[in-house]
Amino acid sequence: MSNAWDTDAVFSWERQCLDSGPSRIEVVVVDDLPGYLEILGELHRFEDVVDIVRRATNIADALELIATVEPDLVIMNVAAPSADSLALARFVYTCFPDVTVVMISVTNSLRLRAACLISGAKAFIHKPNFQNEFERVLASRSSQVFAPNIAGIDLGEMD
Repeated sequence: MSNAWDTDAVFSWERQCLDSGPSRIEVVVVDDLPGYLEILGELHRFEDVVDIVRRATNIADALELIATVEPDLVIMNVAAPSADSLALARFVYTCFPDVTVVMISVTNSLRLRAACLISGAKAFIHKPNFQNEFERVLASRSSQVFAPNIAGIDLGEMD
């Protein structure tokens, strides 16, 4: 799997967002504390186009935030504590179709990526590659068309 991203597309999209005024992406981050701190550090690089609205450390708080804020993007740890993050992804996909869910994990298996995609997530990001993979998510989101392999899997490879 290639880690090459079309950075020109990302920066072109970033310029369009800045040129068109206050069209920033509102983000809710759902993760335990250590993961959350890592993600925030990475998102600061995108501060011209991304607003972190809030964070939640559990699924119940995330559900309340999503229902209240209706952010553009939810970045959620697959292993978020106190409930099933895949069920929340399914719920958001069904009840808030304009909210994009991106699942993240330190685990990087085909089965996990497929489970996230099937649950309604538009992308899966392996935490160690967050910065590069998030650029690709932003580029895909800008066109509202996610590349078929945005989750990083080929469903034909599944056994």
